[in-house]
Amino acid sequence: MPHAFAITFVDSLESFLVVAATIAFLRKTRQPALVSAVIRGIVVSLLASLAGAWLFSRVDNQALWDGRFALSAAAGVAGLAAYMWRAGRLLSDAAPPDAEHRPSGSSQLAFFLLTVLVVSREGLHTVLLISTFVVQIRMLDLTIGVVSGLVLAGLAAWVWARYGCRLRLAVFVPITVVVLAVTMAQLLDAAVQNLANASYS
Repeated sequence: MPHAFAITFVDSLESFLVVAATIAFLRKTRQPALVSAVIRGIVVSLLASLAGAWLFSRVDNQALWDGRFALSAAAGVAGLAAYMWRAGRLLSDAAPPDAEHRPSGSSQLAFFLLTVLVVSREGLHTVLLISTFVVQIRMLDLTIGVVSGLVLAGLAAWVWARYGCRLRLAVFVPITVVVLAVTMAQLLDAAVQNLANASYS
């Protein structure tokens, strides 16, 4: 169980922190329309995880598709980090409380799709793990480890999304960009490993 817990917690924390950091940043910069787009993306990604897990279990070269998925997610996270860094330099904590930035429809679509991409990738892995432990090998302790890791990662992300926006922009933005950079590096590493494995299969 500890091994299953650790794997699920670390992997889930990657995608959850991306979403949490995004929500905290958008709240900090008073962009509620984009927060709504992210929340809609979370809801859709839950359904996409189920469908994606079913499709993923039936493809021939899983490493190839997982590598492409990770590479796409890394590109999305890199774009998000660049956006936050650029926007953070232009915005100020001194903006009036009622000042809200009105995003374009394309911005809302971009945040929606990024959320679906990042969360669905980890979601389908979690669905596959749980289905394997419950349906195939029927090991309750491993299932508990996976679910516990998922819940704890979600709780940690919720804390950051809820309270991270209380930090000053000068502190919040660099921390967030570092978190995104680490996540991007892990996604790139996963992409390289999976694509390498796919080339030998």
